[in-house]
Amino acid sequence: MRVRLEHRDGVALELFRVNLAGHGGRLPSFPTTLAGIRGVYLTGVRSKLDSVDLPSGRAAYSVETLQKLTRQMLTTDDDLHEARKTLFNVTDSWRPPADPIGEPLGNPSVDRVLKNVNRYLMNCQQRWGNPVSVNIEHVRSSFSSVAFARKDKREYEKNNEKRSIFRSSLSEQLRADEQMEKVRESDLRRLEAIQRQNGQCLYCGRTITFRTCEMDHIVPRKGVGSTNTRTNFAAVCAECNRMKSNTPFAIWARSEDAQTRGVSLAEAKKRVTMFTFNPKSYAPREVKAFKQAVIARLQQTEDDAAIDNRSIESVAWMADELHRRIDWYFNAKQYVNSASIDDAEAETMKTTVSVFQGRVTASARRAAGIEGKIHFIGQQSKTRLDRRHHAVDASVIAMMNTAAAQTLMERESLRESQRLIGLMPGERSWKEYPYEGTSRYESFHLWLDNMDVLLELLNDALDNDRIAVMQSQRYVLGNSIAHDATIHPLEKVPLGSAMSADLIRRASTPALWCALTRLPDYDEKEGLPEDSHREIRVHDTRYSADDEMGFFASQAAQIAVQEGSADIGSAIHHARVYRCWKTNAKGVRKYFYGMIRVFQTDLLRACHDDLFTVPLPPQSISMRYGEPRVVQALQSGNAQYLGSLVVGDEIEMDFSSLDVDGQIGEYLQFFSQFSGGNLAWKHWVVDGFFNQTQLRIRPRYLAAEGLAKAFSDDVVPDGVQKIVTKQGWLPPVNTASKTAVRIVRRNAFGEPRLSSAHHMPCSWQWRHE
Repeated sequence: MRVRLEHRDGVALELFRVNLAGHGGRLPSFPTTLAGIRGVYLTGVRSKLDSVDLPSGRAAYSVETLQKLTRQMLTTDDDLHEARKTLFNVTDSWRPPADPIGEPLGNPSVDRVLKNVNRYLMNCQQRWGNPVSVNIEHVRSSFSSVAFARKDKREYEKNNEKRSIFRSSLSEQLRADEQMEKVRESDLRRLEAIQRQNGQCLYCGRTITFRTCEMDHIVPRKGVGSTNTRTNFAAVCAECNRMKSNTPFAIWARSEDAQTRGVSLAEAKKRVTMFTFNPKSYAPREVKAFKQAVIARLQQTEDDAAIDNRSIESVAWMADELHRRIDWYFNAKQYVNSASIDDAEAETMKTTVSVFQGRVTASARRAAGIEGKIHFIGQQSKTRLDRRHHAVDASVIAMMNTAAAQTLMERESLRESQRLIGLMPGERSWKEYPYEGTSRYESFHLWLDNMDVLLELLNDALDNDRIAVMQSQRYVLGNSIAHDATIHPLEKVPLGSAMSADLIRRASTPALWCALTRLPDYDEKEGLPEDSHREIRVHDTRYSADDEMGFFASQAAQIAVQEGSADIGSAIHHARVYRCWKTNAKGVRKYFYGMIRVFQTDLLRACHDDLFTVPLPPQSISMRYGEPRVVQALQSGNAQYLGSLVVGDEIEMDFSSLDVDGQIGEYLQFFSQFSGGNLAWKHWVVDGFFNQTQLRIRPRYLAAEGLAKAFSDDVVPDGVQKIVTKQGWLPPVNTASKTAVRIVRRNAFGEPRLSSAHHMPCSWQWRHE
């Protein structure tokens, strides 16, 4: 067989010739996903292609390098690995270079993850040096965009709801027909299989019922546990199950006993094609895929592979890419072409990088006894109410190793199998696995001991508020929408007519506002009187009393767009908080707090300046739509700038010296009855700016999705529902100032940032005693 790679510039490179029969159907390794390679052309038996074992990767070898490697492999017995070592004097640990950890890939969600991971790892390396290990947990939607994740979640929830209704009907059927008080998962799986198989044994076709059938794995597993997918389960008669025993169906069907019983692969496949499915449970495309999967299992002649590292690692492309980049950075980059470090020394300096599936973490929590013992707010098990459950999962995955993970997956496989078909004769419970005397018994129990210590450390950190909850924030000017899509008509008013101060505030352009407010008859409270001789000049254009001027029709903040106006309430960059005062006749100051929302449109010309302190002229949208008394205090010099607020900022609050009622009173009273409840009202997060005087803030540690799972609706007061799951708490800035202690900005480690050499926004004190 000849393998030929054609480069897009027409250079053909024959890497090797090999007789497939002489190599057992396997080819020596060579780089297949090379930069610039257009295709692979095979001369010979194309059916052998599936048996070729080729490495993956993006090794960008040049044409000259490929030619050298080809000659070396054709003229010697070297494979690609040995040819590289001989020709280029590299060590066994050499590998093709990977991209930097944080290099963008073009997907916004993926790029955000890469950026955050890179920043965190670089900070860790700078503070503590190279890590001993890096463990990555990959969950189903971690690299999905927000829009895709929401769509995927809706589809997932919709399918779950349909299946839940179907399973409820099965439960009712079992209670009615079989007089069962408690319906287990195994009962539902058995009844569903019988109905799907039209009451026939999948192997021999004889009639079976719920009481007479048994559940069997079509294909067993070589090692511990079983493959417990629905497509590998069959409802069969007791005789077939006894005769087949622990053998793949395709092998047993060839035996004399099976053929005497009338069992054949062809007949079993026909019965699969006649499967019936409840349309409320399976879509047509799912039915087709299910049948194909069952037929594939019936045809399989070998046991499923034992659970190994491949069973516990994530195979998602992005998880694999992140793993490869981190592994390259810590384990390969510094050793490339380095003659001073041999392979043995490099191994001792190596950082172990692993990727685990999310189910490994869940299994580890259960096996270690962490579930039910964690000191979350209001609960001691994972309900997703307390956002710090992510930190618990991170700690669990940090303690993971491949041996423990493999054991956990074997336990889960045994658990599922025993739940569905019961304990086999002589089989021990999954709870006792790994059994005494097995190879991983000691290491697994050492891991359990370490998890007990981890539980103590976690609870201590949770109780003493040392685990921070953070989110990504945007400090720079964004390239998102500048205004809402809906265009409103402008209100047209003749220049010579009387204009109220509020109407002038809504002038469609800053230049028009300046021209009107600088007229000699303008009054800050009354505006402008009627004047048939009025004239103004705007941008070198003169307007007379009869000319119509444009004003925003709405009271909401607007900008002029396409002969009309559009709302810009969604384009607020930050808010500035001020401590203002008024002085009475006796010279005594009376203080109040307020804010000015700063819109992105007012910062465009200051994109290279400090956005949080750049002056705001009176004609800016931010000042014109600010709270009047705060604007007046600013213009009269009676205001002290305290700091800024950005969506995602954390606010520490103290309600101990304040009598509160209403929604926030219900919220405080509800959580005061739970351990850790004080943390539920200590930490808040800015979620937006409701209007010119009110903030929209939410509890930092509580997640709306977890409230319904943790408590029933009749237990949760309406005020708590509104604050946690609906609009949030909407305190005026002056009210918030009575409880707000400080604004907390954190570094990559979750520590409050008090100063920054890179001009990052820092924490600031709100309350002034």
